[in-house]
Amino acid sequence: MENFGHRLLVILSVILSVRGDTVHLTMVSPTPYGAGSSASISCFRSSPDEDVTLSFGRPFQIGLHRSSVQTSTTLPDGSTQSVNGQVVTQDLTSSNNATGLFYCEGSNRNLTTRVYSIIHSIHRRFQPGDGQVTRTVNKGENVTLSVIPVNSGGTPLWRRTNDGVVDFMSASGLDTLTVSSADVVHGDLYTVIASAVGLENNHFSMIRLIVRGCAAGKWGPACVELCDMCYNGGVCDDKTGDCICPPGFSGPNCLTACGMHKFGWNCEFDCASPPFSCTGQFGLPDPYGNSCISGYMGAYCSNRCPSGRFGAGCTQTCRCRAGGEACDRFTGECALSGCQDGLSGTSCQISGTCSTGMYGLDCLSNCHCANNAACVRDSGYCSGSNGACADGFKSDVNANNCQTGIIEFQMLTMPNQGQVVNFSCAATSGDVLTADSLMLSGSATYTSTMREGNVLNNTFTMSGLSDNQQIICYLLRNGGNVHVVQTLTVSLFVPPYLSQPPTVMAGPLSATVSWQAWGSDILDFGDGPVIKYIVYYNQVQSGLSSGGEVQVTDLSQVEYSFVVQPLAPSTQYQFSVSAVRDGQGGGGPRSPTSAWIYPLATPPPTTEGPAITESSTGRLTPVVTTVEGLTTLVDLTSPSTNPTPMSLVGVVVPVVIVLVLLLILVILLIVLVKRIRDKKHAEVDGGSSMQGKFESSNDLASLQTIDNPISIPMEDINSNPNGDVVPAMTLAVRPESSVSQISTLDSSSPFAGLPLYPTRERELKKDPIPLKDFVAYVRQAIQGHHLRDEWSSFPGIEAICSCDVSQLPDNKMKNRYRNIPAYDHCRVILEHEKEDPNLGYINACYIKGYKNDKAYIATQGPNQATSHDFWKMVWQENVRIIVNGTNLVEDGKNKCAKYWPDMEQLETFGGISISLVKDETRGEYRVRTMIIAKIGDSKATPRTIRQFHYTSWPDKDVPKDVTPVLRLIKDFSDATPEGAGPYLIHCSAGVGRTGAIIAIHALLQQAHAEKTLDIYNFVADMRDHRVSIVQTPVQYIFVHLALLEALFSGDTCIPSSSLKKRVAELKKKKKMAEEFEQLNTISPVPIAERCRSSVMESNHNKNRLPSALVPESCRPFLMTPREDGMEYNYINAAFVDVRLNLWTGYLLKERVLFVIDSLK
Repeated sequence: MENFGHRLLVILSVILSVRGDTVHLTMVSPTPYGAGSSASISCFRSSPDEDVTLSFGRPFQIGLHRSSVQTSTTLPDGSTQSVNGQVVTQDLTSSNNATGLFYCEGSNRNLTTRVYSIIHSIHRRFQPGDGQVTRTVNKGENVTLSVIPVNSGGTPLWRRTNDGVVDFMSASGLDTLTVSSADVVHGDLYTVIASAVGLENNHFSMIRLIVRGCAAGKWGPACVELCDMCYNGGVCDDKTGDCICPPGFSGPNCLTACGMHKFGWNCEFDCASPPFSCTGQFGLPDPYGNSCISGYMGAYCSNRCPSGRFGAGCTQTCRCRAGGEACDRFTGECALSGCQDGLSGTSCQISGTCSTGMYGLDCLSNCHCANNAACVRDSGYCSGSNGACADGFKSDVNANNCQTGIIEFQMLTMPNQGQVVNFSCAATSGDVLTADSLMLSGSATYTSTMREGNVLNNTFTMSGLSDNQQIICYLLRNGGNVHVVQTLTVSLFVPPYLSQPPTVMAGPLSATVSWQAWGSDILDFGDGPVIKYIVYYNQVQSGLSSGGEVQVTDLSQVEYSFVVQPLAPSTQYQFSVSAVRDGQGGGGPRSPTSAWIYPLATPPPTTEGPAITESSTGRLTPVVTTVEGLTTLVDLTSPSTNPTPMSLVGVVVPVVIVLVLLLILVILLIVLVKRIRDKKHAEVDGGSSMQGKFESSNDLASLQTIDNPISIPMEDINSNPNGDVVPAMTLAVRPESSVSQISTLDSSSPFAGLPLYPTRERELKKDPIPLKDFVAYVRQAIQGHHLRDEWSSFPGIEAICSCDVSQLPDNKMKNRYRNIPAYDHCRVILEHEKEDPNLGYINACYIKGYKNDKAYIATQGPNQATSHDFWKMVWQENVRIIVNGTNLVEDGKNKCAKYWPDMEQLETFGGISISLVKDETRGEYRVRTMIIAKIGDSKATPRTIRQFHYTSWPDKDVPKDVTPVLRLIKDFSDATPEGAGPYLIHCSAGVGRTGAIIAIHALLQQAHAEKTLDIYNFVADMRDHRVSIVQTPVQYIFVHLALLEALFSGDTCIPSSSLKKRVAELKKKKKMAEEFEQLNTISPVPIAERCRSSVMESNHNKNRLPSALVPESCRPFLMTPREDGMEYNYINAAFVDVRLNLWTGYLLKERVLFVIDSLK
């Protein structure tokens, strides 16, 4: 479960004067352009939060260094604080370091609110063109930010700062920046600096863009709730529906005008009273932002409103009956002539016709009509829905409107599973409701009642609830009868669970327990964030006890360890770890237990004999053997002494016994592995996944991942009767390396001791296949399971070459999957400074193509940590074609970050600006055309990049049809410009789908040039350059089938406009029969084991032809009972994917059922 933010109680904002969702703070910066001279910020606390404790800070510092901003939550050095009643003032340093975005934050009533203010430097070269340092827009609206020069010094350079990350904008050199169809993600701090000024000088112009999460007039998580009317420039909070009023106005709907120089949530402050000032920016909680106080405008808020204008920043228009009358610039009141016809209220803003969904004298009451329809202003009758009410509302007795109902039913807290849950249910009616009018279903306990006017709010507690359980709130009327109900689905935090057992390394009287961070494995579940881990251990036949806790201080940490001591020697122990999230009951279940170990006793001290010399017996490396979750560490260690015949016997005999036992154990393991492998092949082949182009595979390799795991095969899970996940065992036998450079990683690393280049000999010797023999070869290989045997001879998912650079501390987070590192000998090295500790690392490898050693780059799908490096690589390697084989999210898991911008938008990654100029759909894939440019390099010519994004390649599977893949490959080949660099191919891990695409593309070139195909050796060569590329046997088979169709069927796609002509040609030249025969030649023949129901004796009479067999994977199952009471689900029919022509000229798949002509 994700994003379980639940706001606290919101009672009908039309009636309540005290809002429930915001701490009442107002922030004032009287010198908004005073950094470098005199700058200060003040925070005003309004009732009921007049005593709230405040904190000041800034989310980050801007301008430090040239490439990024530094995150900081502290004020500039030299700042001082003073308190004057309800006002807390922070005097900032007189240096330019007072430039930036500052906040005031307070917590009260279980709420936390932060208000922002912006301080500019007196030496700034530009400032906001309209004087507004914040701009608030609704989702989907266009907004243009502008600056004007105030000091000379170069052209404007735009930057966008988000959580400390700086993006350079395409509008650099212009005084405006337009954001089209704004979304929440665009809500950032936009800064402008002159091209002639260094970033370290802090001479910025700043505009903070606030984007409401809903369209205008809507609020709520789904943006379907109607906002109350917010008058005089008030802004509807998209999360609570409340009106945030401008400085100078107050009240639930901002109808109360405070008057001259008055402001505050209750109009209690006077800015004209010393030591305060009415100049400067007044800040209120988002989504309002900052503005001048009512009656003033301009950059310094020192200019009075012109005639005909009033309000905060003079944004409101006077609406007096006499056209020439100037209304009060503070309140909007027309004292002489009154309001224009049809308008009312102090500010003449209440219309005679209420907006849709509102009614009443002041248009402040919600109609509560079905589908947000309009109602009659005077009575509230839902004329727009013929009297029908919205869900949860119903006309009361003797009433003809929808004013009786439950206005809100919610959880006040979201605890961990198993804890007490607090609920609030609020209702309204035309008359007073009693406390017993609201009840909850189940075993709820009533706790309190709060009443405001005709609004009743009851609170309840319940325990023993489960996630997704439904609770009902009942509104009772007329003697206890149920009037309306509202249902709420309970959302609870599920404690986190570590699905993998920890690893254990035994030492003298101790054990080091290590485990991966929660969320690293696909089978981990529950809710984070994790705040600590608890390590458990026990002896045989005794209960688990806590060995200690490990606190989480860095959520990016991927591995943890803990030393358990003291332990008894020669004793069996087991270990387990549980993850704990915040809150009572946040402890998750314990992980599967680790393997049993035997802690080693401390070796006795040497009492005689010389010191150890080069020829003496020294300490040997412990031998670790794993058998179905049982780990035994045998320490081949003895003290060094001068041997005597008897002592030699005492030493040699046990060693020989141990070695013999180990030899026997290894032999047994080899036999066991062979049987498991043979059994797995038999199971896979028996329930095949890729016999032809019909079915999907479950025989998938498992990847260990940092943030985007791939599922462990279900057969591996089900093979363990205890339900614990036991990693598959791999015996890797490595020959002695003749390469001088060997991995220098610590021996505890799983990648330690590997040679720089691959050294193992291939298990199979395969010769290229002549094209004339390829059809027969594929048919025989698939039916005889030879292709699976070929794939099994490749190295497993373990690395075979050194990958030291990938394991450097900062580089580990750049590997989307921990066991898919980039090999040192073929990794792409990004340009970097000599002192760069990361050595220009990116998880990307060069892959050989046909007659080209660097034809391809295989890489992982970028994540947040690598998107910048990804585009640096694109520019550095002169990549012009990118092929993406994965969707951003698959099966609910993030597979790849969105590293390209939206249409006609511009984003910046790694100093490269990217703009999307064209996005077209071509059936199963999309083609995006982008223009990229290197920022700061005027000599570099912008480049055109095309991304081919295959969007329907099934996760952990292969497409059922090779044709779209072949068209994708043809399209990106045809689009490759002269002089382009390598093709950049990626999926999520950059091994499975990536390898298949590369293999097909390269081998087609070989086939056309040499009239042979060397598939096995090509894939084997790819494995020497990237771990586990062409990841599954299904993908290996798919490569063969794709080559078969491409070489012997060709491109048979026909534009719809040419179909009639093409059919005529085929008939005229008798080519149709030849194509049909060719189709039969290359198509796989269904075999009996794939068509079990078709060959059953009881179904023979249902097949018109004995050869017309239907594979199990695509036949329909009948479910309608027969009249004779028998249940038969077989019919000779098959679902077939057909392709319908679209007006675009590309294709859309539909599923059609083909059935044989009925038999009697």
